[in-house]
Amino acid sequence: MQKTLLLIFLSLFISAQAQLDYSLTYSRATYTELTGATNVSVDAWSNASVRTLPFTFKFFGQDYNDIYITFDGVYFSDTGNDYIFYGTDNFKPKSNIPTESPITFLVTGSAPNRVFKVQYKDISEATVGGSYVYSINNQIWLYESTNVIEYHFGNSVITDPKFNAFYMGIIDGDNVPYLGIDNTAAAPTLIRVTNTPKGIPTYPGNGQIYTLTPKRTSIVAVNALPYTFTQGDNSFSLKSNEDFKISALDINGRDINKYLKLDSNSGKYSLNGCAAGMYILNIEVGNQIFTEKILLQ
Repeated sequence: MQKTLLLIFLSLFISAQAQLDYSLTYSRATYTELTGATNVSVDAWSNASVRTLPFTFKFFGQDYNDIYITFDGVYFSDTGNDYIFYGTDNFKPKSNIPTESPITFLVTGSAPNRVFKVQYKDISEATVGGSYVYSINNQIWLYESTNVIEYHFGNSVITDPKFNAFYMGIIDGDNVPYLGIDNTAAAPTLIRVTNTPKGIPTYPGNGQIYTLTPKRTSIVAVNALPYTFTQGDNSFSLKSNEDFKISALDINGRDINKYLKLDSNSGKYSLNGCAAGMYILNIEVGNQIFTEKILLQ
């Protein structure tokens, strides 16, 4: 598989001095299959389905307007050097029929809070043997404005004992950082891969979410922001020398401002009554709108 070879090649040349450009958090929420999505299975399984993104997405500080959807992840240029992958096994469609393992995409929400979602359903593995089962389901989400990347994992069944290392992560071949997900599926960590690719011993369980958030310095200098934003346990604090307004949205772009509460004693905001998961905050200061995210656990 071409991108698997690229992954191994890059891992040998990454500088140990490079900084992590992203931070990793993890949570759980009900996995929901996409409905009304566009099916790109035939192109994605043979090579890649090339699509124009509905918004500019920044990946490792570089702006991209096109996306290449393939069977083991997505990338942003025809070189394949800028790559978000969910695995490096020798994937194949169920029964070798592309439509039996559909690959689809859907855009949800409204600007500036749209989410580009790619779904992989019933993905199989070419070398699974005998009566063993290999079937995985997941999604990759790309967030407008925040440039956050999320992996959402659905129900997966892998009974073949030879599959005991699963590799996923993000690669920027131009500047050669390769960030891999390590430790365990239930408590992952993000590491810089400098030699041998790192992975996790079991595939993430149904409902697990891995969120990769760009470090602020890769998007905008901290000094450029007219406020300070600090997230705590299921709460956040926001301070500014200027008047500001906050609006809260769920990941589908629905207004949930009625749940946003300020504790006047602590100065912290929370989303009382909201389920665990990721929420989007639009912060209006003067004639500018900034976006932050809050994770409820």
